[in-house]
Amino acid sequence: MSPKNTGSKRQKGSSILIALFIMVVVMLLGTSLGNMIQSSSDTITSQVNGTRALSVANIGAERRLNELFPITFNLIASRCDDTLTYDNIGGGNVKGIMTCYVVVKCSDFKLFDVVYYHIESTGTCGINSRTIIVDAKSLR
Repeated sequence: MSPKNTGSKRQKGSSILIALFIMVVVMLLGTSLGNMIQSSSDTITSQVNGTRALSVANIGAERRLNELFPITFNLIASRCDDTLTYDNIGGGNVKGIMTCYVVVKCSDFKLFDVVYYHIESTGTCGINSRTIIVDAKSLR
């Protein structure tokens, strides 16, 4: 046998190892890219639900303020010392917030003929919740 034949026989399996190495590297890159896309999707979903929860919290606070200060000629505000829960925000017509709900806590106190209101509204959509606080006053 000549020295050339023994060298070519040794190198027959090296192309399989190189191809296997490239396949493993491509598979790892694909897996990491898939994980990044899933993580990005989860983050966007959480941000959207957080924005919806904030909108629902605002709706709850505005609704409670509207109940306390009705738009009528009688401008005497009512008293509050309760916790209300509003489901089906938007009457079922607003698709983005149909599954959300809001809990509104209201308290007041009177000092020198001035009534001070403290409204805490917590909107919840899925696992996300946002809370806003509104303070108002009314002269009686």
